[in-house]
Amino acid sequence: MSAEKPNHLLILGVRHPDRRVPSLVDEKVGGDVDRIFHESPEGDPLKMKYSAWTVVKNPLAVIFGMLRLAAFIVGNLAFATKMVASGKANQLTLKSGGRTQCLQAAKQLSDKHGVEWEAVDVSLIERAKLVPRHLTLISWLAVIFLLISVTLALSGSIPWMIAALGSVAFATTIGTRLGDVRRPIRDQRMFENIVSACEKHDCSEVVLITGENHVQGVASNAAHMNVDYDTFWLSSTADIEN
Repeated sequence: MSAEKPNHLLILGVRHPDRRVPSLVDEKVGGDVDRIFHESPEGDPLKMKYSAWTVVKNPLAVIFGMLRLAAFIVGNLAFATKMVASGKANQLTLKSGGRTQCLQAAKQLSDKHGVEWEAVDVSLIERAKLVPRHLTLISWLAVIFLLISVTLALSGSIPWMIAALGSVAFATTIGTRLGDVRRPIRDQRMFENIVSACEKHDCSEVVLITGENHVQGVASNAAHMNVDYDTFWLSSTADIEN
């Protein structure tokens, strides 16, 4: 590790979908900042290549992506209906995704302090390739079983309807497990990229804006390399649920 590692790393954990993220980050960072880092993937991946790797390594992700898109559309429609019904149509703005909220926070902070911001997470293509072989196998088996279950359920078979719902629940479990497997790798990469950038740009006081689940992992890497840090969960799942 070079002597140019940061003197202090401020790790701000947020809940991605929380629309308060930009203002919460802005309120927390008041002192001097040399550089801002954000949990965005490195590089600008080719969409077709990323999609191909995702289908090959984890076909369940395609189904989840379709469900998330449907939920996003329904959520925006419900939000718009609520705003119009309450007479606030003139204040209507569509809900944006979590990545947009965090990225907006990084850009606002960058403009305010006049410093650069940088993406430090593992690239999307590399992230797709990180799926272990046993989870890839389970993912394919789950998708095949899900398709068979849905097909038979549409014919009116109650047992197969139950099986289809069960396979969705099972797929959710696999998705959670996949996140647990990849998270340590992403945490380490984010920290390494922060240190590399500090060595290159001679940074001292730096900020990382990341999802709530990455705070402890990045902090652990910082502690291991004797980098002074502070952690704050500005916006967590508990905040939203309460």
